[in-house]
Parts: sequence; structure tokens; C-alpha cells
Amino acid sequence: ATLTILFGVLALISAGQGLLSLLDVAAIRRSTTTLATNWLPSVERIGAIEVAVSEVRIKQYRLILLSDTPEKRAANDASLAATHALLREARTAYEPLITTPEEQTFYDAFKASWSKFEQVDNEARRLMEAGRQQEAMATLVKPDVVAVYDDARKALARLVRHDEEVASRDADAAMTKATGASVTA
Repeated sequence: ATLTILFGVLALISAGQGLLSLLDVAAIRRSTTTLATNWLPSVERIGAIEVAVSEVRIKQYRLILLSDTPEKRAANDASLAATHALLREARTAYEPLITTPEEQTFYDAFKASWSKFEQVDNEARRLMEAGRQQEAMATLVKPDVVAVYDDARKALARLVRHDEEVASRDADAAMTKATGASVTA
């Protein structure tokens, strides 16, 4: 009878360890799923936004400085418009991935700055259409316009830092759980 009781206690301990291991594995799975489906795609999409924002600025200058014929102006304008479309696509892909209030705050700061910058972009393109190249350039290099552009880039940098920090924290939590699960098993 004592042997049966000891065997039963040992079986309960083993079952408890198994249950704890299963719970740890479930927590690891949640953490890795969050990393794979949210944080890594989020960092990737922000990177795409950053690239498109830089490309917009480059293509603005190309439109103004390298449009010495109507054909070149049309091609440069089309290239700039295509880059704006890529930026819109990247933003649309990123927005559903926003999951924390801090991330939303940083993204809202980018949106506000970029909205102001787009107004300047539209004005510069309008000036180019009217053949007023020097005014278009002067519009883009005004200190307040440069500051708005820089603010948008800084907001994106804060987003990248935030998402990398949260992804790193989630990865560390998963590793801690994995270590705990291996000890429990």
C-alpha cells in the first residue's frame, strides 16, 4: 500500500511537471507568434515607409533639377507619383500592425508631419507645372519645410526603436520561458 501511494505521488508529480511544461510551451508559442506576426512585420513595414519617404525627397529634387525637357519632367513627375503610391501602400500595410499606445503616438506624429510635407510637395509640383522651377526649389528648401521633413523622419526613427525594443523584450521573454520549460522538464 505504501508503495502504491508513493507511485501515485510520483505519477502526480510527473503529471504536474508535464502540465507546467505544456503551459511554458504555450507561452513560448504566443511570444514567438507575436514576434513573427506583429513585431518583425512591423519593423519591416516601417523600413519600407522610411525608404519611400527618402525616395520622395530624392525624386522631388530630381523633378526640379533634372526636368529640362517636357518629356523628362513628365517622367520625373510620374516617378515621384509612383513613389507616393508606394508610400501609401507601405503605410496601409503598417497601420493594422500598430498595437501599443506608444506606437500609435509615434505614428500619429509621423502622419501629422507628413501631411504638412505633402502640402508642400503638392505646391512644388504645381509650381513645376507652371514652369516656375526656381520657386519650386525655394519652396522645398525653406527651413520650416526641412524641419517638417526632419520631424517626419524622427517620428519614423522613434517607431523603429520602439518596435525593436518591444520585439527584443518579447524575444527575451520567450527565451526565459524556454529556459524555464527545459528546467521543468
